[in-house]
Amino acid sequence: MTIPPDNLSEYRDHGATVLRGVIPASWQARLEAAIDRVLAAPGSIAVDYTPPDRPGRFYNDFFLWLREPEFAAFVRESPLPALAAELLGAAKVGFFFDQLFVKEPRTQESMPWHQDLPYWPVASDALVTMWVPLDVVTRESGAVVYARGSHRWGRVAKRWRFARDGATAPPETEEIREASFMYWDLRPGDVLVHHPLTVHASGGNATPGTRRRALALRYFADGCVYQPREGDILQNPRVRELLPDLALVAGEPLRGPEFPIVWPPEVA
Repeated sequence: MTIPPDNLSEYRDHGATVLRGVIPASWQARLEAAIDRVLAAPGSIAVDYTPPDRPGRFYNDFFLWLREPEFAAFVRESPLPALAAELLGAAKVGFFFDQLFVKEPRTQESMPWHQDLPYWPVASDALVTMWVPLDVVTRESGAVVYARGSHRWGRVAKRWRFARDGATAPPETEEIREASFMYWDLRPGDVLVHHPLTVHASGGNATPGTRRRALALRYFADGCVYQPREGDILQNPRVRELLPDLALVAGEPLRGPEFPIVWPPEVA
């Protein structure tokens, strides 16, 4: 599978693009069943951003591939590793982590403007997020919105802590107020991809009956260097409990069973 040149240009110039119909339908039922299992038994680092007195549910969970075989298979066996290698221009690609986002109908909670990189302990931007929808996604149901070209603004923003009440949401900067925006309606089979410095956000799910389930997978170019940041995802004590044997050294490439090389595939 080859990424069309227009999509490669859009990703490099604007910081995000959508690849249409690249996930085979055979994966759909497998991922939906896996998500149902996760929602029925949330992991130790899962977060419910919707308070009990509000409608809907905004659910977040991380490192699902470590406990759910279907996600582990998808990480390696889907078209995503090869696509990530092409986007990154890398001969070898590793897997960083996955994240599940579920916004049930009538969910009010939004995801504020942010970049991904400030939350990750890496020294470069040689990573890509691949956002896989399991439902039809529209602006009304919480489509991801991007500030066009923001990956070239030349800065890494402050890391903000997401909260249920939104009290710690970042203020809208002048750059964001003056930016042009892009978003796409999506269908299962599509993949939304964005650069780790692209500023993005999403609203709640205002629909009365449409779910918004999506799996975000992060891949990195082999050689991407581990560099701890204050409050990054690997500093979370609950994450460290999931990764008890983690042995990363600052200034050295991401390595180990927690961050496996997934492209090219291993030959049995």
